[in-house]
Amino acid sequence: MTFMHRTLALVLLTATAGCLFAQPGRAGGRHREPPPAVEQLLDMSPEERAKVLDRLPPGRRQRLEERLERFQQLSPEQRRKIRERYESFRRLPPAQQEALRELSRRLAEVPPPRRMQLRRHAFRLSRMTPGERQMRMASPWFAERYTPAERELIADMLRLLPPGQ
Repeated sequence: MTFMHRTLALVLLTATAGCLFAQPGRAGGRHREPPPAVEQLLDMSPEERAKVLDRLPPGRRQRLEERLERFQQLSPEQRRKIRERYESFRRLPPAQQEALRELSRRLAEVPPPRRMQLRRHAFRLSRMTPGERQMRMASPWFAERYTPAERELIADMLRLLPPGQ
């Protein structure tokens, strides 16, 4: 699975896990019930899925439908890996899940071409030794190329995502 597919999986899973059943008007994204696993949503009949999706604001619903469609277009092996990652995500402590959701939200605010550059650089850094990574991130080149907010995003990707993710 490519880095782009892994990142898509992260975004799909954190968005799905964090927003399907959020109560309108409640702060902190509290849930009425735990969100269904992605495969449950995909296994629903179109009518059942529509009922679940109808609870979402129109923009969020459209984004989720687009993500689900992209998920369905993946190969069975890619979908299996994403499901495994989702289960791993669900087993994380709530604080780590929320940190990943927050990272996903922050990444979503970055324009897509720049977001891909940040992800690629985080991936390259994840393949370095800790010493090499520290030297690169402390270099003037790195500071000139990335804003402080982007450097923080890259550092958070390295901290929160498994190596090579």
